[in-house]
Amino acid sequence: MLVSPTGEVVTSLPEPQRELLLDCYDCELREIVFWPDSRLSSRVPEVEDPTSDAVRKLAGDLAYTMYSMRGVGLSANQVGENIRMFVTDITNGMKKLPPGVTSQLLVFVNPKLVWNNGELERGHEGCLSVPSGGGMVKRHTEIIVEAVDLRGQPVSLHTSGFLGRTIQHEVDHLDGVIMFERMERYDRKKSEEAYAKFQKAIQNQMNFDADKRRKAEKQELEVKDTTDEIVSEEADEPEVEMVSAPTDTKKAHRKLRGMKRKKRKGRR
Repeated sequence: MLVSPTGEVVTSLPEPQRELLLDCYDCELREIVFWPDSRLSSRVPEVEDPTSDAVRKLAGDLAYTMYSMRGVGLSANQVGENIRMFVTDITNGMKKLPPGVTSQLLVFVNPKLVWNNGELERGHEGCLSVPSGGGMVKRHTEIIVEAVDLRGQPVSLHTSGFLGRTIQHEVDHLDGVIMFERMERYDRKKSEEAYAKFQKAIQNQMNFDADKRRKAEKQELEVKDTTDEIVSEEADEPEVEMVSAPTDTKKAHRKLRGMKRKKRKGRR
């Protein structure tokens, strides 16, 4: 039996499942798919072989990305993979875990919600695919989810509270349902407006960066053109040949003989 950090009791979950990712030494940080990408709007197919190396590798990538982004859950289609699997760890991001509680990484392959208690409760949710678009969402307070793990073994989990909410959120992703669709009209309007502001800010930043790159490239071309022009002008200048002025040797010899004759006369 596991006990979540917020006190919910979770049963029938094989604990060794969390240790299956320890041999994943080449986990990659995957790019998050943002709403309204069409990959988030359709139900994804089930995994044929949960024990394959490719599925294990993807589970490692999902976990690594989730931890890096400080999320508590991440489904495969949120990173562009069209298979029915998600990971979750509701202890991620906690500054201090309660006594006796360790990190609880859980992997669910081909999950199905098979029961709920019929009671709904509003609670705040965020989403890595909808940054800044978090809001109040109604979820069942108690559920049972069935799946298989990375060894192909059946998994059954009866849970409630935050872990139950997180599982319902991730299963929705795999069914092509975004959290906006679970919100009441007023909550949805607020969340969509907040997300639209985030998207606009990102687009403005991208435009600013692109404009900055264009200016830098233009300056670089101008410097190159100026340098090429200077080199071209220097190449076109005629070479000046240094020629010594001609010397009239005969005249110089006559002058020298005249000086010698004057000198001899002076001696007499």
